[in-house]
Order: sequence, then structure tokens, then C-alpha cells
Amino acid sequence: MDTKQKYLIISYVTCIFAQVMFALYALVRCTMYLRRQHHDQTAEQFITGRGTAGRWRIAWSFFASAVGAWCITAPPSFAVYTGIVGLVMYAFASGLPIIIIALFGARIQKKHPDVCTMPDFVGKRYGPVARTTCVVISLINMAIVLLAEYTTIGILFKYFVGSVDYPIVIVVGVLTMFYTAYGGVYISIVTDQAQGIMTSLFIMILIIYTAITYRPENLPKPLPNDTTYETGWPLGANKFGYSAIFSMPCSLMAATVFSEAMWQKVWASTDRKSVVFGGFVGFALTMFAVFIFGFGGWLAAWAGYVTEDTDPNLYLFQLFADERDSATPGASVTIQSWIGVVSLILATTMNEAAVDSLQNGITSVLAYHFFKGQHTVFPRIIVLLINIPLIIISLQGFKVLALFLITNMLTTCMFLLIGLGLVDRLKGFITETSVIVGFSTAMLTVTAYGIGKHWDPADKGLSVRYGAWVSSGPTPDAAATRVCP
Repeated sequence: MDTKQKYLIISYVTCIFAQVMFALYALVRCTMYLRRQHHDQTAEQFITGRGTAGRWRIAWSFFASAVGAWCITAPPSFAVYTGIVGLVMYAFASGLPIIIIALFGARIQKKHPDVCTMPDFVGKRYGPVARTTCVVISLINMAIVLLAEYTTIGILFKYFVGSVDYPIVIVVGVLTMFYTAYGGVYISIVTDQAQGIMTSLFIMILIIYTAITYRPENLPKPLPNDTTYETGWPLGANKFGYSAIFSMPCSLMAATVFSEAMWQKVWASTDRKSVVFGGFVGFALTMFAVFIFGFGGWLAAWAGYVTEDTDPNLYLFQLFADERDSATPGASVTIQSWIGVVSLILATTMNEAAVDSLQNGITSVLAYHFFKGQHTVFPRIIVLLINIPLIIISLQGFKVLALFLITNMLTTCMFLLIGLGLVDRLKGFITETSVIVGFSTAMLTVTAYGIGKHWDPADKGLSVRYGAWVSSGPTPDAAATRVCP
């Protein structure tokens, strides 16, 4: 048996074993909880887990839901294309929305203690049209993020392990779908705590490994900072990094506001102090994790381990000495050592945590707004119905970035209007009509600007598609505005 086949088997066995153990842990904990309650959960308990999570459980749940398999691929690539300033802003912007959700959520709890979802609050504050708009945006946003998670873990096994993408995607989807349908939000938060702790331990292992083995023969000085990409990577402070100072917090804040996967921590918390405490701890953990992953890619690029031939999804793995030594210099590496296996277990752990939170988020929005007051069998059926097509779609190889740009536009044009609903002094000025008109105007204005900027009389159809929704590809400017879950 050659090395590649050996590590392929080890990767699948260890990763699937870890996922199955988390699923079994979730089922046991939820069963014990239901026995203490002496009855099954109501539909509201299923989609909110109302009052079941203390401060530390909320903190770990915020962290586990915020990170995902995307952390292994996106921050390293972003750091290489935008430099150290872009990396710092990416890390900060990944954690900041957690604090905002916690603070806004605590205020919403005080005003409306019976709220079950974020669109539910919007309906109470503005009205049914605004609520329906938020339901649609939230569902699109979470579905695309869930697709990205499935796609990312599939990519890692396809290119780093050298396998096919569908086995691990199906395993993740089926396991999370099963235990999520069994226990709802409660079971998701319970597993988040275990998954968050394990993620932190594995990150520390990667830090120690890198500190011991990172010994490049020659580090270029001064730091490469070529924004034309002709002589090297723009690793220092540059225009791409500075552009991220606004774009990253804005886009990630907007995407998080329309993710019920994060708001569920608010409804599940025992009190407002718990959710605020959990928010600040989750912010610190998330910011640290994203920075570490991104810094790994940045170090690999500085040492010359990353070239134009390297797959952007595998920049972090270029740090691993055994993998790098067995590959052509600059070429994408494949798994060749124990640290590669550890990184894959880390990726699948984060992926499972993010996926079950998103499944619950989508289920909560659909169940509450379309099956309110019904038996818990309805949200459980919804969990199954939404995941099967999403798993199938994720295996089709669609470009997720183009989808992210669509949801980025939707959420960015709407999230500030939702936040202003918490300001009592503006209640008479910001109404449902002004929210819908403001959102529509923002969408039309941004779309018109994009079409006008990229207008080509020779191909009007392409101009509309290109200018309205997508960028030209994996350029630094596109990377600076990329949205990740």
C-alpha cells in the first residue's frame, strides 16, 4: 500500500469516527435532557431551546457556529492576496458580528421576550411585509452559506486527500441532519460546546507544530508587497488590505445579521448577561482562530511555498513540511503526514458544527413562519427536506463566490435598516414602508452602478450579468469584498 492510499484511508476513518462520536454524544445528551423533562419538546422549544444554555455554553456555541471548514481555505487565501492589514481586518470582522448579535439580542429579549426568530422581531417592529422580506433574505443567505460549507469540505478531500468529494459531504449532511431532526437547537448547542473545545485544542497543536517546523531557508527582506503580483505577493500594508477596513466588517456584519444560526444563541441563553458574556468570549475565540489560519497562509507565502501554481484552497497546507517535501516546489500539496490528518479532523469538526447550526437556523425560520403552532414533526420533516437538495446542489461544482456576492448585496442593503428598528426615538420615522423603499432603492442603485461601470455595448447581456452580480474572478479586488460564513 503506497503512502497516498494509506493516508486516504486514515483520513476517512479518523474524520468519520470523530463526526460519529459527536453525533452519538449529541444524541445521548439530548436523550438525557428529554428524560429529565419527562416530555418531548414543543415546537417552540425545538426551534429556540429557550433558556437552556448558560454563559460558557453560549460562548462555545457562538465560536463553533462562526467558524467552519471555510476557515481552512478562505483566510489563508485572503491574507496572501491582501496582506497583513487585510488579514487583521478579516479576523476582526469575523468576530465583531458576534458582539453585535449578543448586544442587539439582549436588547430584543428585553423588549420582546417571546421572540423566536429575527424575522419575528422584524414583524413585531415593522410589519408583515418587512418580516416576509427578512424571511426570504435569511433563507437565501443561510442556504448559500450551507452550500459553501458542503462545497469546502468536499474540495479539501478532493484535492488535499486525493479522493472524491461526495462521500464526506454525504456523511456530514446525513449525520447532522439526523441528530438535528432529533433535538433541534438544544442538541446543536450541546455539540457546539464539545466541537468548540476540540477545535481550540487542534488549533493549539497546529500552532506548536508550525513554531517548531517553520524554518525557511531564506525569508525575503524587505517584506514582499507587490500589488501587481509580478515579482511576489502583496504581504505588507497595501491598498487591498486598506480596502478591507470597511468592506469586511460591513459585509460580514450584514451576513451574520441574516443568519438565524447565530440568533438562536440569544433565544437559548438563560438570561441577557449570559448572551453578552458569550458574545464577547465568542468574539475573542473567533478572531483568534481566523487570524491563526490566515497567518499560516501568510507565512507560507512569505517563505516562498506559495506560487501561482498553488491551489488557493490549500495555502495553509503548504506550511506542512512532510507534505511540501513530497511535492514539486510551489505545487499544491497532498496529505502525507499526521499533521495533515489533524488538520482534516479539525476541518470536519468545524464543518459539522457550522452545518448543524445552519440546518437549525433554516429550519427555525421555515417552521416558525409557515408552521407556527404545529407539532414538532413539521420542523423535523423540514430538516430532512431542506438538506437533501442542498447536498445534491453542493456536489454540482457551482461557483460559490458568485452566489456569495448575491447574498452579500441583499444583506448589506437591508441590515442597517433592521438595526435601526431598535432605536426607540426613530420609531415614528422608520416605518415598514420606509424600510422596504430604502432596501429596494439601495438594491436598484447598486445594481445600476455596477451595470453602468461594466457596460459593454457589444455584449449587453453579459454587461448586465457581470455588472449586477459578479466580479471578474479571483482578483485582489474581488477577494477584498468576499463574504465568508
